[in-house]
Amino acid sequence: MRKFIILIIALGMFGVFSGESWAAKVSIAGRHSQSEIHSTCDAVGGDFFTGENGSYSCSHICAGGTGSCVVSCGSDGKCTGECPRCGKRTSPSRSPLPRLAGGDAVTRVLNNSVRHAKRYPAKRY
Repeated sequence: MRKFIILIIALGMFGVFSGESWAAKVSIAGRHSQSEIHSTCDAVGGDFFTGENGSYSCSHICAGGTGSCVVSCGSDGKCTGECPRCGKRTSPSRSPLPRLAGGDAVTRVLNNSVRHAKRYPAKRY
């Protein structure tokens, strides 16, 4: 009985603490070299990692210490980012990832400073 109560408390704590740390995924426009990601990672105080297949990534604690911001790139230089303020897809199975563009897109993802794009309704003529 004691194990069951501990399990319930642990699941409850996981639910409370994980709410802030869910990160949404975005596609980062352009191609970014390993040296560019490494220098940006150093500039924001993140941890840089390289993979066996030529991939590389940077991880940084963001969102006031409650979340993690990550930029992951494949060997071809195409990158994706994950951060709590990156936005979410409306239908995950059918729609592509939201695209983040700009010269400082990697820095914005790692600092969790992505602003949601304004959506304007179509004009009626």
